Amino acid sequence: GWDIHLRMATTARPEPSPTSSNSTHSSGGAHNGVGAGKMYDTDQPLLRSAVQHYAEQQPRPQFLLLIGDNIMHGIAKTLRPGSNATDGAAAVPSAPVHPAAAMSQTTVSLASLATEFSVANALCSRLQSHHVFPVIGNNDLPDDWLLPTSLSANSFWYRALLTAWWRLISGCDHISESVRGQRETVSRTFHQGGFYHVRLNEPAVDILALNTVLWCRKARQRGYS
Repeated sequence: GWDIHLRMATTARPEPSPTSSNSTHSSGGAHNGVGAGKMYDTDQPLLRSAVQHYAEQQPRPQFLLLIGDNIMHGIAKTLRPGSNATDGAAAVPSAPVHPAAAMSQTTVSLASLATEFSVANALCSRLQSHHVFPVIGNNDLPDDWLLPTSLSANSFWYRALLTAWWRLISGCDHISESVRGQRETVSRTFHQGGFYHVRLNEPAVDILALNTVLWCRKARQRGYS
């Protein structure tokens, strides 16, 4: 499983602080080789390199799990009016900040979705006919730890996110027989809360992708977007 935290900007990474230089995830080391701690979010060249390395593995794993957090740390703080774009993550140059504070949340949401599409494109460019199953992490939301409106609202966020992720789930533009016809079933639950079930035939396995942020106290304290 990969924990990517993709930075959309091409500016240099900031210098690490003494306390962050060895930051890792306890479940898999330095972001499992794709990123390495808060000060080291993944850039586009590193993501392409990781995907290429994975694609060259023989035998190739039967499927890939994305364990959440495709979006860079601090994207909301970076894009909001008056924020300092140099503290921990570079700004997204293609996402202009609207001067009205009321629009800042929309700016963050659109920049986050752009990142999700970028990750899907990078993976599918090298992993044709390969299943990739993503799940939602706290950084994959419209804002850090901020859940979409409600579980019954068919929110724009969940619908747009599934549009980006369906390419990965279905086999990267080569829809497999295993998932053909499951789009409606996946959409029904994903549009309500970002979780889904997919059944594969080869290998014979059921994928249950949960949105564990729904049970997170920190997210509940933030309320809904």
